[in-house]
Amino acid sequence: MPLIVVLGHDSCGAVSATKSAVDTGNMPVGFMRDLVERITPSVLTSMRNGEHEINDMVVEHVKQTSQRLVDSSRVISAAIEDGRAAVIGLSYSLAEGRANVVSGIGDV
Repeated sequence: MPLIVVLGHDSCGAVSATKSAVDTGNMPVGFMRDLVERITPSVLTSMRNGEHEINDMVVEHVKQTSQRLVDSSRVISAAIEDGRAAVIGLSYSLAEGRANVVSGIGDV
C-alpha cells in the first residue's frame, strides 16, 4: 500500500524564521517569504495552544501539512477512503537519528 510521509525535523530554520516573523512583524523577502507564509498558520496554532518551542511548532506544521495534503487532493483522499493509501507525519530528531510518529491519516 502506498504510504505518503510528511517529515519535519527539529531545529528547523524555516520554522524558526516564521516564529521570528510572527514575533517581530518583519517578513523576510524572496524564497523565505513564501515559506514563512506557508508555515505561519502552524506557528500561530502552536502559540494559541501555549506551545512556544520551535520543535512543538515543527510537529504542528507536520500535522497541518499532512491534513492539507489530504484535503487538497481528491486522488489522495479517495485512496485513503478506499484503504489504498495512508499519510503519516513524522518528526525527525537530528541528534538522536530517529523519527517519531506525530500523525496518521488512513490505515497506517
